[in-house]
Amino acid sequence: TIDHQWMDKAFVQRLFNLFIAGTILSCLLCIGIALNKYIGGADFTVFYYKELSIFHHPSYMAMYINFAVVIILYKLVSRWNSYSPGWKVSWLALLIFFNVFIITLASKAGIISLGLVYLIAVSYVIARKKFSLSWVIGLMLAALAFLYMFFPYSYNRMTVARAAVEQEELDKESTEGSVLRMLIWQSSFEILEDHFLFGVGTGDVANALMEKYEEKGITLGVEQRLNAHNQFLQIWLAIGIPGLITLLLMLLLPAWQAFRRYNLVYFLFLFIMAFNFIFESMLEAQSGVVFYAFFNMFLFIAKDKVESSGS
Repeated sequence: TIDHQWMDKAFVQRLFNLFIAGTILSCLLCIGIALNKYIGGADFTVFYYKELSIFHHPSYMAMYINFAVVIILYKLVSRWNSYSPGWKVSWLALLIFFNVFIITLASKAGIISLGLVYLIAVSYVIARKKFSLSWVIGLMLAALAFLYMFFPYSYNRMTVARAAVEQEELDKESTEGSVLRMLIWQSSFEILEDHFLFGVGTGDVANALMEKYEEKGITLGVEQRLNAHNQFLQIWLAIGIPGLITLLLMLLLPAWQAFRRYNLVYFLFLFIMAFNFIFESMLEAQSGVVFYAFFNMFLFIAKDKVESSGS
């Protein structure tokens, strides 16, 4: 991306295709390894959540697959009329496959963000007066909801999280992810009461959180040395309001430009990142930093190479 004068539309499409191919291969490897474990005597949970996602935490894996879905939606929107019936069916089948895999990953943020991606895409095609495509993407959203109801492990994770969060008092010994996040967020805001403007410093965030966890009796937070599980809070804790404003501008300014240019891929990429930032400190791990840094710069540079109106 330093010398990008040679970059053309063909290269952008090749990179998109390679990312989709890599995502498919990763999913198939995860399924193959899970199947091998199951044949070897493991129970059916090897096809879900962390047991299934062998390369990354399920939240990161779901984020990658969501972006692969975005690329496919872009291809359908920009080239629907030029695809043969066979290619159309192939792309739609791949979307269904990705729907199923994200559901089996049982990442709550991944499932919700995928549904929102479809909703935004439907709104986009309606705004661009591509009504024939709106029902296709709407069908994918309906398929996601339908399939979700038939995967009890993933469904139960949602219902358990909802029940736990709705309790009058959060259980500080809970291992349920949503409850733990809320306890961590409460701890983060308590720290910010004394360090609102400039944070505690980049090298002191972990220690400040551990002290607060010990004070509040959040055992698992101390044992696993958990970060803020929210990128906005993480930045705020580290370098204060200036850092938080910078992060917001890094997301909002290019998102506004992408929206104005009808750049579906870049806008949805930034949406996926921002949504996941709410639930994970994505930029604290290489899996998040590399993905964001590469594709944010690539999509910014390639914005004129990505067809914006389906031409």
